[in-house]
Order: sequence, then structure tokens, then C-alpha cells
Amino acid sequence: MKIAYIDYSFHKKTGSTLFFQEILRHGNNVHTFWDDYLNDVRNLKYKEINEQKFDLIVFFQIIPPFNFIKKLDCKNIIWVPMHDSERKTNFFEWLKYFSLNIKIISFSSTLSKKLKYIGFCKLDVKYYPPISLINNINFKKIKLFFWQRNNDITWDKLKKILPLENIEQVILKASPDPSYKLLLPSKEDCDNHNIKIIDGWISKEDYNFFLKDSNLYIASRCYEGIGMGFLEAMSRGIPVLAPNYPTMNEYIDDGKNGFLYNPKKLQKKDFKDISNISKTIIRDMQKGFDKWNIQKKEIEQFVKKSPKVDNLNHGILLHIIIRVYELIIKPFEYLKNLIKKIRENLNNNTNI
Repeated sequence: MKIAYIDYSFHKKTGSTLFFQEILRHGNNVHTFWDDYLNDVRNLKYKEINEQKFDLIVFFQIIPPFNFIKKLDCKNIIWVPMHDSERKTNFFEWLKYFSLNIKIISFSSTLSKKLKYIGFCKLDVKYYPPISLINNINFKKIKLFFWQRNNDITWDKLKKILPLENIEQVILKASPDPSYKLLLPSKEDCDNHNIKIIDGWISKEDYNFFLKDSNLYIASRCYEGIGMGFLEAMSRGIPVLAPNYPTMNEYIDDGKNGFLYNPKKLQKKDFKDISNISKTIIRDMQKGFDKWNIQKKEIEQFVKKSPKVDNLNHGILLHIIIRVYELIIKPFEYLKNLIKKIRENLNNNTNI
């Protein structure tokens, strides 16, 4: 098959989607397009895609606007949505894409539960990396690794969870996601807790070096699409401390193979059994990787599957629902949010 693979350009830098591209390339001719849609710079042209007459078009993470998809000559389309991008998406927005017979590959069970009510032709999978070089972990003192990517999880918040008296070293990788400016630890905290701040992007070799010297990994964000960072740490047997949100809580069972916390109610965690937790992690990750090897074959078969044809997709009822949303419900939601903002501004002015 001749496949157009379209992905966010930031993934070209991180390499986090290479595993999926490799699956598509197995027996297929794949052309990769890097798009900057998260930076509001759409360099993707539908005419350029149409000219190459693809058999299949795959969109990873964020799908272009509905009207863009309608202009594509190739109607065999797969979308690989991520939970962190789609967790707030309106049901009616998904419904529009359903009308185009788009197939779905979902890496999050939480997202899959939401999508199942719409009736997409869908494949549910769960990614696991191979077991890596397992760290020779000493748990007498905590040596944690924290890649701070936004300000949802900061050092000031982590201080309320971690046993500060038992921390030997903190490696803080300060290379934020696009459009974020980080809130970093104070100089006093850096001195008191041996915090080493690594600025900017680092090579994979340097990243592995810092990770190798750690025995606790801090999940970077409150929500993930897959969560390549914390999964790579788990593949080394390193326990992960993460918010109790997807996709982290789809892999981590609190106190058994990692640690989960409530970001809205920060409390000290007990890390006493961390050594046994590391052994459980390795066992669970190996079982998961064995299942993933089977699911890779399922993805290859799903890619070759013809688009689902359902009379409802092209029926009057579906189009009526979409139009009702666009003409009545969506404007009403906009008006409701506008009134809410006006009230908040009035209250703020009253309190001054």
C-alpha cells in the first residue's frame, strides 16, 4: 500500500512515534508529512496529498479540520487520537468525523470507552516498550529524575508529596513543551536538595545517562497520549510517581508497580516498599511487551482493512444531528461561556 503518514513536527524531534511508523512501513510504501498544526501553522496542503494518489492516509494525534478531510480524494483514512489531546473534545465534533468512515486506532482505554458510543471502526491497543538495561537500583536514598514539560507538575508541588529528608539527588530536565515557560525551583531548594537543572534539549545518550543514575521517575504531565517517557523508565525497572489520570493510571497500580497521587489533594506518599515495586514493574512490563508484539500484527491487519460502510453514516439522521449542534447547541455553549466570563470579570472588579 502507498500510505501518507501525517504527524506533528515536534514528534520528529522527540522520535516518540517512530515505533508506530515502523509498523506502517512493514510491507508498505510510507510517505511522511510533518505538520505544525499545534503551532497554528498549517503547512499541510490537501492538493499535495491528492496529487500522490495514496491508498491510505494516517493522521497521528490531531486530525485536520473536517472541511480539509472532505477535500481529500483518498477516503481510506485512519486517525490515531491521543487521550491528552481529545479528553475535552465534544461528542458532536467526533460525530462529524464518524460520518466520513474514518477508522480509529486507540492507545488509551479511557479514550476508547468514550469513542465506542459513536461506533467508529476501531482497534484498541496498548503500547509497551521492550525491557531495557535494568538499572542497578539502590533504594536507600531517593535519586529522582524529573523532565518538567509544563507547569501542571512543578517542584513546589512535588515537595508536598516526596520525603524530602530522604532525597539524595534531583535531576531536573528543563526543556518545556511548545509555548510553556517553566516555574523552576528556588536557589535555596537547589542547594538543599541537590537539584541539578539540565537546560535545553539533550541527546538520547545524555538522557539515558541521567536516567541510569535514578531510582524514581516523575511523570511529566497530568495527562498523556501514550506516555513514552514514563514507560521507558518503567522498562528499566524504575518506579514512577504520576498523577492518577490517564494514561498513567492505565499502566500503574498505586503501591504495587508504581505510585499515583491526586494533583488536587497533594499528600505525602509512602515509598518504603519501593524495592519490591521495582521487581513487579519488570514482570508487568515484560507481560505487556509480549501482548504488544501480538497487537503489532493486529495493527498491520487493521491498516489493510477497508473503510467501514454504514448506511447511517450517509443518512439524513446523522446530518440533522450535526447541523443541530452547529446551528443551535454550539452557539448556545459559546453564549453560556461568554456570560460566565462577564460574570467573573464583574466579580473581580467588585472585589478590587
